[in-house]
Amino acid sequence: MDVEFWRFVNSFAPWLSAIGSLSAVAFALYLARQDKRVRLDVSVGHRLLVTQGVAGPHPSYLAIKVTNIGHREAQISNLTWKTGILRKAHAIQTISRDDMSSAMPIRLKDGEEANYFVRLDDEHDWLGKFIEDFLPNKHWLRLKLARFRVHTTIGSEFSTKLEKGFITLCLERIEKSALTKQ
Repeated sequence: MDVEFWRFVNSFAPWLSAIGSLSAVAFALYLARQDKRVRLDVSVGHRLLVTQGVAGPHPSYLAIKVTNIGHREAQISNLTWKTGILRKAHAIQTISRDDMSSAMPIRLKDGEEANYFVRLDDEHDWLGKFIEDFLPNKHWLRLKLARFRVHTTIGSEFSTKLEKGFITLCLERIEKSALTKQ
């Protein structure tokens, strides 16, 4: 290997140094902006409330859990539903003020969570009305496409699929309702 070869190899050093510097700056800016974003983790599913010393049947709830997984404080302003592709349906989820559910609106700091519970087996039949009004036809497809959304006061929206247990509960209820109508 002669001197010309090493000059050729060394001519790439400034380019590699510049690329490395630009990459470091871009990565630092990316990390700095990560702290500015609101990040929420949302789950929606069917839960039973099991109380020690109390025999079943246990009350059934739709459980909504919102956790702030980012470093920025977030204020939750609204909970909504959405389903459909061409004929979309939208709904707003109201939350009753009780000892089990968090307040609405609520401000969540890093690592804090809000929990909301909707009773499914009470005299108001929330689940039946949800299926009737929000999933009027093609129930299985609409349930598969359904998304639960959490909205913040800064305009961010976080969407999640429904848990399999809640979908199964809805489908069982639809099947039971169809059998009683026949």
